[in-house]
Amino acid sequence: MNRRTFVGALAATVAANKLRLSAQAGDHAPSTGNKAGDQRKAPSDLVPIAAAIDGISAPVINLAGAWSFTTAPGKEFWKSDADLSAWSKVNVPGEFVLQGFNIKEDIEYPCRTKVKIPKDFSGQRIYLRFDGIYGYARIWINGSYVRDHFGGFTSWDCEITQYVKPGESADLVVGITDRRDDISQGSYYAQHSIAGILRDVRLFAVPASGLAALSTVPRLSEDFAIGYIDITATLASPEYKSAQLELGLTDPAGAKVSVTPSSLDMSSLQSGQPVAVRINAPRLWDAEHPHLYELTVAVSIDGKHIQAFRNSLGFRTVKVVGNQLLVNGSPIKLRGVCRHSIHPVHGRAVPPEFDEQDAILFRRANINFVRTSHYSPSEHFLAACDRHGIYVEEETAVSWSNLGDGPSSDSAFADRFLSQFQEMIGRDRHHASVLFWSLGNESQWGDNIALERHYAKEADPSRPNIFSYPDTIPWGTPRCDIYSKHYPEWGSNLGGSISPVLHDEFAHVPCYNIETYRRDPGVRNFWGESIKRFGDSFLTTDGCLGGSIWAGIDEVFILTKKAGGYGPWGIVDGWRREKPEYWLTKKAYSPIRIEDKTLPLPGKSTTLQIPIYNAFDHTNLSEIEIRWSIGHDAGKLSGINIAPHSSGYLEIPSRSWKPGEILDLQFSSASNPLIDQFKLPMGSVARTASSSPGGSLHVTEKGNTILIEGAAFSVTLDRETGLIQNATSKGQTVLEAGPFLDLGAGYYKNWTLRHFDLRKREDGVTAIVTGESRFTEGIVKSTVELEIDIDSTGLITARYRASGPATKGTHLGLAYLLPAKTETLHWERKALWSAYPDDHIGRPSGTASRKASHGALTRGTKPSWAWSQDTGDIYEPGATPSDTHDFASIKENIWSASCTFPDSAAAVSVEANGDAAVRASSLADGRVAMSIFNFWSYPDMAWGNYPGPHDLPAAAIREVRLRLTERPPKSSSRS
Repeated sequence: MNRRTFVGALAATVAANKLRLSAQAGDHAPSTGNKAGDQRKAPSDLVPIAAAIDGISAPVINLAGAWSFTTAPGKEFWKSDADLSAWSKVNVPGEFVLQGFNIKEDIEYPCRTKVKIPKDFSGQRIYLRFDGIYGYARIWINGSYVRDHFGGFTSWDCEITQYVKPGESADLVVGITDRRDDISQGSYYAQHSIAGILRDVRLFAVPASGLAALSTVPRLSEDFAIGYIDITATLASPEYKSAQLELGLTDPAGAKVSVTPSSLDMSSLQSGQPVAVRINAPRLWDAEHPHLYELTVAVSIDGKHIQAFRNSLGFRTVKVVGNQLLVNGSPIKLRGVCRHSIHPVHGRAVPPEFDEQDAILFRRANINFVRTSHYSPSEHFLAACDRHGIYVEEETAVSWSNLGDGPSSDSAFADRFLSQFQEMIGRDRHHASVLFWSLGNESQWGDNIALERHYAKEADPSRPNIFSYPDTIPWGTPRCDIYSKHYPEWGSNLGGSISPVLHDEFAHVPCYNIETYRRDPGVRNFWGESIKRFGDSFLTTDGCLGGSIWAGIDEVFILTKKAGGYGPWGIVDGWRREKPEYWLTKKAYSPIRIEDKTLPLPGKSTTLQIPIYNAFDHTNLSEIEIRWSIGHDAGKLSGINIAPHSSGYLEIPSRSWKPGEILDLQFSSASNPLIDQFKLPMGSVARTASSSPGGSLHVTEKGNTILIEGAAFSVTLDRETGLIQNATSKGQTVLEAGPFLDLGAGYYKNWTLRHFDLRKREDGVTAIVTGESRFTEGIVKSTVELEIDIDSTGLITARYRASGPATKGTHLGLAYLLPAKTETLHWERKALWSAYPDDHIGRPSGTASRKASHGALTRGTKPSWAWSQDTGDIYEPGATPSDTHDFASIKENIWSASCTFPDSAAAVSVEANGDAAVRASSLADGRVAMSIFNFWSYPDMAWGNYPGPHDLPAAAIREVRLRLTERPPKSSSRS
């Protein structure tokens, strides 16, 4: 993240503490009394894990579970006879802090477990695979020191053969230090220590004569007609007479595929050069067609079957040509999000089922791209991206380096930069989903980052690379293949002429404007204006590769005493519930491009043609299921032959068309049950305002009160304030005060009357009022001129003009106070899109209950209800108001909005022409402020987002219409 506060704080830390960079970077494992067994080796040399080994029932054992842990280790805590009586239990994988432990920087904390070495591991080489320990780790087995490791998000191995005996248990001790000089800045970023074993720990066996290395890299011929699998392999022992690799391949449907050759003699691999295995006419992998093949490699030594390996792979190419990125020869657009590994309870130790769920959720939101900010993800997540079709920018764990006196060019850190980068590429290069490598997040270029780039080009020339910030790369230094830009302005030029521009952070979801979104959850729906504009621009801008929204998932950790993290900045929350931004992203990223507006009415018994643009990169619309319905008619369109990045028409069969009908279009595929939906009105239908019967109007003046009575309503004005004191409908009190000036942060409570005049006419009265509204503090004031007109139908029209700070507010409107028993808010509005989920706060029409129908929230437990029914901050129950988000969120561009009351037909309704917004807010005394805004904006969204219109001139006269009525106006079609 590009956070000024973060940068400032980090720079201050660097200046004050020097981060001990030079001193600690050169440290090796502290003395343990046992110097044998240091296995620091080429980090990319992960030993291949076999799916099956002859004579072994379970060659891989997951060591997840309860381990022993202490925050007060004694001396030589790694020894087998160490006193564990005071040690606690900790779950592995897991963060220590999120399990209630107080962790400090630069202190080593040990955890340990007993590992039963299977008896059938006898004669095998025995390894441990660590898939992520944050941050600096040391390993002991049965009291013997094995190795250490820097870096919290990559996989690495320990061979423990010489320290254990099959059939017996071994003591595994892991010492973990959250070092202040960690180049990922992972704990600083999470705002708490993330020290712990974050991902899987596995025990596995390797035959003594089996494979020590295996690489299977798919590629394609220039015309994509032939697939090749480049295979390299090395045996652990040279002691053999003959060795064979038997190959098997199944296609995405599970059918066997012929490969040539189907068997490789190890002698052909001795040179270290890959041997190409050929298949004809492979099905290509892309995000819209994630066709995966499964390769099996069976190893035989001297005629005996030893082990077998399985690996999923996809045939695809990726290449930068000019200012475009091509996948399988076709230009693509990346519609993405940034993703942290995050879970409210488990923190960075995300359970694998959430990795899978994330891939599914993103794909169903028309997201085809994820940036793994700011570290390598788990293999579970990458495998899910392979299966579900998501392109990945995989980022190494380097953040904000050289902000101050950082390590980007410090040679003492070269090994750390390069080793974790090698580990990332070595482990993940076989994943089809990984399109390009990121050299780090928001850092200054330096020698250590240049080492990464050089390694990427040498080790994996098939993939491009990217780096933020690229403008720190010195002139004359080779540039990265893709230009990274963070937080462009929504109206700026998003493209580039030299290389593709990727906005791999943009359109920041509301998070830092805490008071705004707590007061008005509708800011999350307003964010849809931004992502729509960006989505449209991505498609039409040359050289714009796309971008990734910050962010995919809320960054909130439920710590022992409070919630922590940067906040709710995701399109889904930490529990993976869809927030308003999720649907807005789905619509803005939709590959189905239809103008979402009222359709002209066709002639009688003629077909309806709807222009459509196919924004898919590799999918013809003939592959998509298209269903339509209108009135009592429905059907399915087939044979819509529109190629990717092409335009055409949908043709709805002829029928008897009627104005006001809604055409419902739904698009789906086998992998996405709803790609997009439109509910398009037919023809222009005049909207008639609701009205109540007129009649005589009686005005009674007594003291300082003026009582105005109609056929079924009454309004009481107060001469001392010039404002409404009370209003009833059908005998039910519906207003208790108003109108007051509201600038968005709540109505002005302090009001001083300067002038009042009452003018009567046959069918109504008008109060002419001038006064001053002041903030509660009484420091800033606005002059307000009001005309409050009340007619015989119960319509209250307030015309107003405000001066002073009114021109500087984020909103401008009037508020009325409603009784505490206000129950619901009903609305009809012009929405950004025509189709929404039924529980979305931005839907065109609906009724929101003020109070939730669900029970109390249990802290640390996923809510069983939709986000719209939350009552404040789910991470800190009771910290915010109790209104549902649905009720409290602003409803923009309304035709009408009504508040109703229990056991009553009475209502108070706002009438407008699609040009006003309404928000209902509970007050401390239990009453509700119903605010009607003529102007609204959200400049505190920032980060390049569309904030709304500029400030309006103070002199303008604006109008708010409120009707005392019996019930909300009925739904009607709108043009």
